[in-house]
Amino acid sequence: MKKLYILMAMFAMTALSAQLTTVTDTSSAGDLSTQMFFAGSPTTSSVSTCPGTMTLTIPANSYVYSVDVSYDMTAGGQAWKSEQESYLKCTSTGNTEAAVSVGVGNNAGTFSYSRSNLPLANGVSTTGILNFELHAFRTWGGFGCSTNLNKVDAGTWIIAVTYGAAPTCLAPTGLTLNYPTHNQVNVGWTTGGASNWQLKVGSVGFNPVGAGTWHASTTTNYGITGLNASTTYDIYVRDSCGTGNSSLWVGPLTVTTLCAPTVAPTTENFDGTSWSTGTGWTNTGDAIDACW
Repeated sequence: MKKLYILMAMFAMTALSAQLTTVTDTSSAGDLSTQMFFAGSPTTSSVSTCPGTMTLTIPANSYVYSVDVSYDMTAGGQAWKSEQESYLKCTSTGNTEAAVSVGVGNNAGTFSYSRSNLPLANGVSTTGILNFELHAFRTWGGFGCSTNLNKVDAGTWIIAVTYGAAPTCLAPTGLTLNYPTHNQVNVGWTTGGASNWQLKVGSVGFNPVGAGTWHASTTTNYGITGLNASTTYDIYVRDSCGTGNSSLWVGPLTVTTLCAPTVAPTTENFDGTSWSTGTGWTNTGDAIDACW
């Protein structure tokens, strides 16, 4: 296996002053088989009997910050790219990806996969040995493991692990959303060790580094108020261990607020093609939708 060690520049996040290093490895095992999956669609609990395996080595007791993965899968013959399903697991930690990745296209050909900042091995690696498995499935064609109809292409499966010194302020874990209403939501988490926390709220896809609305909390449960009704938001949380010493942002938690309540009494006769707003009803042209 070829290993490439890349010394990265200073990591552009608060409270991370040490330089980080990324070690990258490419599988040399040739084409990797997919396993036929008959029971609908596989999940991250589904286990292939022929996964691809790869081991990356970093200095013992280093702190792992993230894992990136990329690979190509090719559908041949009468197979389709949309019949490809796969996920990555770190067997050293027992962590798998949150969801299975699925190919796109009802036709043969090659589909490229790439996922970044996966928290599969985050934390201190005491041994420095990180073992990974790529579980790849096909949902049509033949039996068992094969490279004939769908396969992971040789030389395309790459894993990159970013590591460095442990942060002085650890990130929170176990983020949860509770009790959403039309204008607020409660967020809970488990501290990484701090006694103060910061939250950021913004539109879906925003970057918490430099964007979003600030909130500060002195408890691990916080009610975010002043939200708009029927609106989707992303929420991030981080530990604040002191001035200039905060953890990485964790998230996003994505939530959609409920529609605004209607004040009784109210009436709507549903005549015509345009109905009054604020009644909790919408005319979609061919259906009547209620929102209460």
